[in-house]
Amino acid sequence: RRGEAAMVNSSVWRDGGEALFWLTRRSLIREYYDDNGVQKPGISLTVDQWEKLKTLINQVDKRFIETYMKELICSTIERNVVLKCIRDHKRLDCRTIDETRSVNIEFRSHPGYVSVTLGQTRVIAQASCRITKPKESRASEGHIRIHLDMSKIPLINLENWKHQEFVQELNGILEQNIRNSNCLDLESLCINSGELVWSIKIDLIVLNNCGNILDCANIAALCSLYHFRLPEVSVHGSEIRVYSSTERRAHPLRILHFPINVLFAFFVDGRYTLIDPNSDEERLMDGFVSISMNQHKEICGIHMGGKLGLKKEQVELCKKLAFKKVLELTDRIRQVVTDYYKTIEPTTHTQPSIIRIDNDEDEDNESSSSSENEDSVLTKSEIPPSPIENNVSLLLMPDLDHLSLTDDVPTMTTMNVDKSTSDLENVMCSYLTQNLNQPWPILKHYDQDHLYNIALPLGGIGTGTVSLGGRGELRDWEIGNKPAKKYSTVTIGNDAPFFSVFVNQPSTSSKITKALIGPVHPTEHLHYEGRACNHHGLPRFRQASFDAAYPFGIVNLSDSNMPIEVRIKGFNPFIPTDSESSGIPIAVLYYEVTNITNEVLDVSICGSMRNFVGQDGSKYFIAGDGDYVPIGAKNNINVYREDLAGELKGIYMNSTNVDPSDPAWGTIALTTLVDSPDTIITYRLSSIANAWYHAILDFWDDFSADGTLHDKGQLVDDNPMASLAVKKKIQPGDVELFPFFITWNFPNRMAWSPTIVGNYYSTLYKDAWDVCIQTLPHLADLESNTLDFVNLILASDYPGVLKEAALFNLATLRSQTVFRIADGHLMAWEGVFDIFGSCLGSCTHVWNYEQAIAFLFGNLAKTMRDVEFNYATFDDGAMNFRVQLPLTKPQERTGTAADGQMGCIMKMYRDWQLSGDDDFLKKNWEQVKKVLAFAWQPNSWDADQDGVEEGAQPNTMDVTYYGPNPQCNFWYLGALRAAYLMASYIGDEDFANKCGYLFINGSTWIDENLFNGEYYEQKIIDPKTGHFISSDDPNVPDYQLGKGCLVDQLVGQMMSHVCNLGYLASSTNMATTCRSILKYNYLDTFNEHFNNMRSFVIGDESGLLMASWPHGRLQFPFPYFSESMTGFEYTAACNMIYEYQTQEGLKCIQSIRDRFDGLKRNPFSEPECGHHYGRSMTSWATLLAWSGFHYSAVTRTMEFGDKTGVFFWSNGYSWGSCWIVKNKTKAHLTLVYGTVEIEFFGIKGKPMKKLLERVILSSTSDMKTLTIKFDD
Repeated sequence: RRGEAAMVNSSVWRDGGEALFWLTRRSLIREYYDDNGVQKPGISLTVDQWEKLKTLINQVDKRFIETYMKELICSTIERNVVLKCIRDHKRLDCRTIDETRSVNIEFRSHPGYVSVTLGQTRVIAQASCRITKPKESRASEGHIRIHLDMSKIPLINLENWKHQEFVQELNGILEQNIRNSNCLDLESLCINSGELVWSIKIDLIVLNNCGNILDCANIAALCSLYHFRLPEVSVHGSEIRVYSSTERRAHPLRILHFPINVLFAFFVDGRYTLIDPNSDEERLMDGFVSISMNQHKEICGIHMGGKLGLKKEQVELCKKLAFKKVLELTDRIRQVVTDYYKTIEPTTHTQPSIIRIDNDEDEDNESSSSSENEDSVLTKSEIPPSPIENNVSLLLMPDLDHLSLTDDVPTMTTMNVDKSTSDLENVMCSYLTQNLNQPWPILKHYDQDHLYNIALPLGGIGTGTVSLGGRGELRDWEIGNKPAKKYSTVTIGNDAPFFSVFVNQPSTSSKITKALIGPVHPTEHLHYEGRACNHHGLPRFRQASFDAAYPFGIVNLSDSNMPIEVRIKGFNPFIPTDSESSGIPIAVLYYEVTNITNEVLDVSICGSMRNFVGQDGSKYFIAGDGDYVPIGAKNNINVYREDLAGELKGIYMNSTNVDPSDPAWGTIALTTLVDSPDTIITYRLSSIANAWYHAILDFWDDFSADGTLHDKGQLVDDNPMASLAVKKKIQPGDVELFPFFITWNFPNRMAWSPTIVGNYYSTLYKDAWDVCIQTLPHLADLESNTLDFVNLILASDYPGVLKEAALFNLATLRSQTVFRIADGHLMAWEGVFDIFGSCLGSCTHVWNYEQAIAFLFGNLAKTMRDVEFNYATFDDGAMNFRVQLPLTKPQERTGTAADGQMGCIMKMYRDWQLSGDDDFLKKNWEQVKKVLAFAWQPNSWDADQDGVEEGAQPNTMDVTYYGPNPQCNFWYLGALRAAYLMASYIGDEDFANKCGYLFINGSTWIDENLFNGEYYEQKIIDPKTGHFISSDDPNVPDYQLGKGCLVDQLVGQMMSHVCNLGYLASSTNMATTCRSILKYNYLDTFNEHFNNMRSFVIGDESGLLMASWPHGRLQFPFPYFSESMTGFEYTAACNMIYEYQTQEGLKCIQSIRDRFDGLKRNPFSEPECGHHYGRSMTSWATLLAWSGFHYSAVTRTMEFGDKTGVFFWSNGYSWGSCWIVKNKTKAHLTLVYGTVEIEFFGIKGKPMKKLLERVILSSTSDMKTLTIKFDD
């Protein structure tokens, strides 16, 4: 009877059209497909006939589902009854439309074994673990996978292959919600980076289906994870020991948040919405939306399906209802697990779980709905990670205009909707919702002691910053024109700038006021006057943690005595290619307050800071008790203002008594945006006199009374304290946002100039208030574009430690190390000390190393080349390696650097290639020739013009090398190679020929004379005689390298790889050298290492030494030989990666980042000679090395290496991602920002592909994606 009901009058020609068949759906499918949905062999049909057959199957399938599933299984009477109840806002199981069924959670004897029932739907979950190898792209991350088994329940309405597809889709949603939301800290599963990690598997078995399997399975999976205990493990050489819980106590997994799934069903064309549909309601629903959300109100996944489109208002309502359920279930899961472990002994379980130790990288072949690739979405085709939504697991919509219709088209996740990968109309039934409460990405999590030294700079490029501390404090107030580490605008104490919260809980008549800061660290207890840290006397939150993916930082505050939880979110726009949007003098602070009670709360957030115009920390006196007392403010004025139609409110701070030409003179604003008429704004423009610290006392009493402020109206201090409070009511379970903005404008920068050179940003904004006026209306777009950038990197298949190193060191661009003078030129110190800059002049031999500026902000890189070739260069080609300011003043000769000067030529080539700006090259070409030819002058570096630098070579080690050495000579060979190509392009054949000859001659000589079989060494020349001498000769000059193995001896080769110039010497020798650097320079521990200089690595930390002498050290080598500095380490690691020594390179980079863990050092500042040292941005080159990315705007060629996966790319003028499929037969290129022209595209190992026509991808047009196919 059912077969007859499903019968359709359809025909298909088979075997060349010899027979005509009337087929039912069942017979039609089984005629050509086996039970697993695989095409049967021996079927002889043309391509067109197969397409017609597939179309017919889809049509029959759709008819079958419509008639069979809805008409036959569900009777008309039943349908009418159910729909009538829904229209009456009732349900047959006596629930209300917004009520979920009861959840019951039971645990069994093994950790991770749990049974969950949702109504009568029942799922059991079992977590297990095993030891395996990590993925090459995620060397320090473990794995998690989910396997859903529904074989224990019948689905009579689905055939076997359709049943499997249904299970796969549910499994895919669960994996996206749980794994892709980063709820489990995968780095905590690392046993030995690059070698051993834990792999967690959750088996979910559905025992009964009475509707909404998805939510029940989601709860079971989370309970299993939270209940699971991971055994202790130790690794000694090749021996791996896993301890039972009787030997060592097993520990819980690090769960960062709980992504709870809530399913909603829609009926009668979307007019009625039910939560948690049962099986009868599922069969009748017209559509659904599944929302996965955590307790922070962040969307972790949205999946939609059905035959109707939903309005944004409907989704918003579902979000609000879902959040209440999320809070309830999160608390429930935490409580039941806590209660369970309170009732058992810690040593009860001798076998915590199933544990296997794998020797292969590959997963086992057990039955699983997961893809073989851990990171693949569960479909029949490869699906790349979303290029934008890293932490929000949304469905991917293919771009039908540019994506080829092949098996690589992503399939959609839907339920009860006919879907076929070959039917793109059905694919369009599912869609994604973008920018819906998009959460901030998280790359690293810090807590406990690891918060102490965190300071994330908030501010633009060249504007100065204030830093968000790991516990929520604002520290290092460097918004003026000076470095100011540890400066808090006042003497250390309770008077420093801070934010506080007031909470009124009506039911208990409880009023609580606290500073929005985490607990005092144990090292902050001792001080001769009881003031070891700021805000030492203010009530604080007891728990704090910090999450970051630069430039985003999140402080999580909680306290058992508080009815709220607070998240402090700080950032400043950072949008590659858009230097002006990335150079705004603003610190954006969002205070997100969650009401964790069942009653309405009155909550007020207040920011307080003194008007310190004129007081940048550089002027001070030491008081009688030894206190540092900053001075410079003078009768400063605070003014309350409103703007932007009353939405912008805040306090404007200025001074008419501080000299307007003083470098510390400027303006500051503390503001907020009001989004509701119910929001109450109050303020204070001053405080009472600060005798015996009465000012903070008076403020605290005022704010603690009712959460509002009462202005004193009289300015009694030179630096009067301003306070701005925002008060709101927060409903139970709701989250309210309190936005605050700190803006500034200090126009009188001097840097190392004797006169004011100004700030570029000050030419764009009149004052601090104008920054608000121009920025805040566009802040949502600025934030969204910044999220696009960060999420794109996080979604890429770079190892996590590379993402961390590359992103976190971008903070250097925002620090006082870097600034833009009024005419727009980018200038830089080498780094910054606590209160002044370190090593002036945009030092060429330091800034040669970093690669971030050119690949992210090409226009800024070109301003640096302009300074080097047109201001720092003299007529004879000598280039000052430190430029003087102001640029309008004629330069005085201060010295050249052999490595710095040659590196600038390579940078000129790089920046010309990335920009494709021929005018830029032609304008500077004569200067480039002069700079290179300077090496050929008498008594210069290559006076005999043989392609080898033998002369006295000042270099970045702050010494002069005498004789050929790899460090300077590879820079020289790179410059010759670059000059040859530029000259050839310009048409300067004579110069090109000379450069080509010198390059070949020099490259050959270097291999034959400097390579010792293991690495390249220096041949020392006696500066007195000009002859080579042995390293053992007593006449050897001091501060040489000699036979030492130098950590960055291949820095010129690294730059050559970045510029796509090829090998400068033997590739075999290069690979051998990389292995030797690791062999001789890497130390697992520095406990036994003697270092007479500065210690950037200490104790049990690991890293690369600057140099080693396997065969005997010089008596007095170059001074830094015993140190370890990150910029040089990154250089060596990049070369290792380029030489396919990937694990070795990752090992070196992991060693660096392990040292910057928040406890010992700030993760956002890698020092060398000063904080935020410029050379640390060499870390950006690690991404280039891993992806093999090259782009030439001159030839319109884009290339990638031989790794497959998704890779972020940028060329300084545009950026996006490229997904290279596994077999490298196809590449999907996506542009997110800017414009890029492509005529040739290449993947290493494949012939270069010439496109049929030049393609221009632009973020302002419809052409944003491109698919390039390669032959197998």
